[in-house]
Amino acid sequence: MRIGKVAGSILAVAFAAVTHAAIAQLAILKRVPVPASAAQCVAVNPALNRVYLSGGASASQQVAEMSGATYAIAILGPGSGASVDLATNRVWAAGVYDGSALVYDGVSRKLIRTVPLQACPVGTGYDSKHGRAWVGAQCGAGNDPTFAVDGSTYQVETKPIGSGGVYWGNPIANPATGKAYFGASSASSNGPPMSLGIDPANNFAQTVQSFGSVGAVDEVHNLLFAVPSAGGAQLQIVTDGPGPGPVVRTVNLPFTASAGALAVNPVLGHLYAGNGQANSIEVLNEKTGAPLKSIALGAGNNVIRMAADSRRNRIYALVQTANGTQLFVIRD
Repeated sequence: MRIGKVAGSILAVAFAAVTHAAIAQLAILKRVPVPASAAQCVAVNPALNRVYLSGGASASQQVAEMSGATYAIAILGPGSGASVDLATNRVWAAGVYDGSALVYDGVSRKLIRTVPLQACPVGTGYDSKHGRAWVGAQCGAGNDPTFAVDGSTYQVETKPIGSGGVYWGNPIANPATGKAYFGASSASSNGPPMSLGIDPANNFAQTVQSFGSVGAVDEVHNLLFAVPSAGGAQLQIVTDGPGPGPVVRTVNLPFTASAGALAVNPVLGHLYAGNGQANSIEVLNEKTGAPLKSIALGAGNNVIRMAADSRRNRIYALVQTANGTQLFVIRD
């Protein structure tokens, strides 16, 4: 079911009506300067109370670990687009120009495996339920590949899955279904970016999705959160399933959200969306998209990426500030 224009307009008005009391300072516990080499991605391991920061799709990028207790940062080693295996406490990252995926032990902080792949791996997404690492790569000559890697044997499970375009972002895994989602430029230079999905249960078949770019997943309630690939001030709340998940709710927003700046806390039922126009993080009801409150970040401060720790009800937001990239630690 889609919300029509009238319902969407009501929600937009509701955003404007969020009171100052609701904006009222959810506690920003800390602002931590982030190394420039690890300032593009963020992932959380609630069991260890550690946050992993990592670089983007370029050379000399690193994986850094921050303690959620002391906020101290340590560099683990090279890597981009890091993700966490919550079952083993391992951290997966992309090696970019060395053509590999890198695996760190989250307890010892040591590099324990280099997994040879192809092309230029730039991002990872780990499915802890199915024990699978999804690794997206560039340098694919217009057909950038995705790799599915068994997290226990480190073997590639199927041949490289070509995207038909230029890969961007990190793979987003949905442990509830085993599927993975990512984006790639359109095969047509005039078309919008493609939102792609891969289904291991269907022989790793890849399909173009009917919804936009997926930025966050609630595996508890089996929901995807996406924004239109062609742009626009909308949020798409999608149910996943054995086939393409229908868009169950399309919410008109008073700002343009970015797929990279979404995160979800399924325990609270909160979806977090970076609002670049207002320099804030909007807190939405994850099932309806209705506005709940707003977290002011300060003038000129914009979210790059976010992750949520639902055990401690914290938001970890990589924020671009006038003084470089900082990690905002926020209690919801």
